Amino acid sequence: MSVNRATKVLLALGLPLYLVVCVFRFGEDKNSDLMWSLQGEWRLVKVAGHRPDGKPWPETEIPADAKIKIVGNRIYFYQKHTWRRAPWRFRINADQQPPWFDLVSDYDIDRVLIKGIFKLENDMLYICTGEPERRPKSFEIDKERDMWVWLSVYKREQSIWK
Repeated sequence: MSVNRATKVLLALGLPLYLVVCVFRFGEDKNSDLMWSLQGEWRLVKVAGHRPDGKPWPETEIPADAKIKIVGNRIYFYQKHTWRRAPWRFRINADQQPPWFDLVSDYDIDRVLIKGIFKLENDMLYICTGEPERRPKSFEIDKERDMWVWLSVYKREQSIWK
């Protein structure tokens, strides 16, 4: 009888506290919500870019199996039928418009390797990067004439939450 009563008391006190923590942790934090929505596998469908002189980067053929997988704050690349972890993490800032992301070194989290912006529309992820110390302002690569800009477009293959 006492185990049953103890279980009821634990549930009565612990469950509401757990729900409050979850609501405040994921419901109020824009970065957590956005990070949550990025999780899963993404297939590369388009690449575009230009150099500072305005000339486009040479078109390259996109391999049929070019994918990334986002798990937590890590990105894995699919190469030759194998998932490989990148040697960096990413962090986002959803308070900026468009949202920012930084790729930071695994070995020195204060060292930003690449700055970029991104947007998520339905099952499409647009990632725009520039020179290592400069962040693009928009996804319109032809307007950013003073720096090289690279736009990658990914389509969601599957969410890790399904």
